[in-house]
Amino acid sequence: MRLWARRPTATAAPASAAGVIVISMVLALHVLAHGVDANKLSSPGFDRGVMADSKSVIEDQLARPWSIVFTMTIAHAQGLTYDDANGELDSKVIQSLLWSQAKQVEKGSADFVALGFETSAYYGYAMKGQYFPDQIVREEVHGGYSSICPEYNITEQCYTKRIMNESTNTAGPVYGAQIFDCTTRGWYKDAMSFESDVGTWSSVYTYAVGGLGMMGIDATAPLFEPGTKQRIGVADVAIGLLQLSESLRERASYYSDGSTRTFVVETDSGHLVASSSATTGPVDSDGSWLLAANGDDPIISQVATQVEANMTWWESHYGEVIIVELSEPKQHVWVQVQAIEDAYGLKWHMVVAQPVSCPAGMAVQPDQTCALCQTGSWSDEFSMSCECLEGYYVDHGDEADGSCVECPTSWRPVYSNDGLAIAECKGTTYQPKPLDGFWSNRLDLTSAKLIYPCRTATCMGSTTDDVCWTEAGFGGGAPISDIDGDDDGDGDGDDDLNVSESVSDCIWTSTWTWSAPRGRRASFVRPVLRTTAC
Repeated sequence: MRLWARRPTATAAPASAAGVIVISMVLALHVLAHGVDANKLSSPGFDRGVMADSKSVIEDQLARPWSIVFTMTIAHAQGLTYDDANGELDSKVIQSLLWSQAKQVEKGSADFVALGFETSAYYGYAMKGQYFPDQIVREEVHGGYSSICPEYNITEQCYTKRIMNESTNTAGPVYGAQIFDCTTRGWYKDAMSFESDVGTWSSVYTYAVGGLGMMGIDATAPLFEPGTKQRIGVADVAIGLLQLSESLRERASYYSDGSTRTFVVETDSGHLVASSSATTGPVDSDGSWLLAANGDDPIISQVATQVEANMTWWESHYGEVIIVELSEPKQHVWVQVQAIEDAYGLKWHMVVAQPVSCPAGMAVQPDQTCALCQTGSWSDEFSMSCECLEGYYVDHGDEADGSCVECPTSWRPVYSNDGLAIAECKGTTYQPKPLDGFWSNRLDLTSAKLIYPCRTATCMGSTTDDVCWTEAGFGGGAPISDIDGDDDGDGDGDDDLNVSESVSDCIWTSTWTWSAPRGRRASFVRPVLRTTAC
């Protein structure tokens, strides 16, 4: 896998509004000539809306818990959670406050709403989907350390569960119990130790209750003894990582055929937070938190590896789009990365990986759009760039723009050959290959288009392996020192060409006469010379 840098190739600039009709006509001709699926010709290139939409969904989901947290902390600060008669915490009032918030939580928006205290007292609600698909469960460690459940043989910190009746706002009988100490949980300790009095996100952790690998992150804020700065507890709202993944998958169904991947990673650790992939979630098969680079989805794992390795670069280039080459599956993808951060200590980033998918007859542009191939070039569907068709070649001359031009039919290159073929052009990356009686300087790619006529019976054409005539094959020809006089045919007796003739598999046998200055003449014999290497 590597970052991909596109070489200059035969592509067209995006069409202006004035050129839409012309482009449409050209596109139609392309369709007729090459049998392209016309339904695929509207591809816009990289879809920037995927990141904007997905990021908005996750950020909205992360913002919701804080309104509940702040409601609970304000109510507690105003003394509303206390019994006026004895000044002690009132469990009924606390449960009523929590219930008023829990009923407003949309299914999937949060997993738990709770208040925990230094006494180990815990009051909360497990949202729909945690224990039962459509029922909220009240959780309670009433009395803290001294809470007991004789019927369950629990003598301290007894945690009980009751199913709520939303019609009557009442809790049913206890249906289960266990020992639970909220003060030992990570979310509680994070909130109690964090410097901010406003709130903080907990570390990602595994739930103490629920199925294997149920993981979440909590919006938390400390609770203070009214009128003091003494911390006595924590307000907590938990969001499940699986819920975040479900949100991404739901959004992906609107804008993707399944080929685009959207995922969220904890920046400092590289762990996967959420993913639109059905095969890779944040929890490994053993219930542990999965590193994004170790996921089963090959696109996510390879892109995550690349992003993590270049995170320093990305942090100063959020929002930019690059192309990454994957090894398995063998393809190129557009990659965009954006930060997901807030005032409560969150430091994640979202990644969108979208296959480079221009239709046949179009190519990727620097602005991540698709544009029509120029005349003389074509591309297959999903190709990165247009390539020259047979009868054309890429012009690498000093003033060339890398476009495909027709095979030379005149030599050097202004002398007409009456349209007769003097070279073969196989398209793609092949350069003009001289036919019998012609030669070119294969030492210099920029001069590949310059085809010269050989003297009578001195050149048998270029029979070297075709690989020698690709762009990569240039530069290996064996030069022959050139003092051959009036090669350019302009009649002035001077060797205006002043180039070295590459062997190009020519056979030189004749005795040539060189027209020297002042009418003097000289003769010499060129040796027989033939090459089989590029």
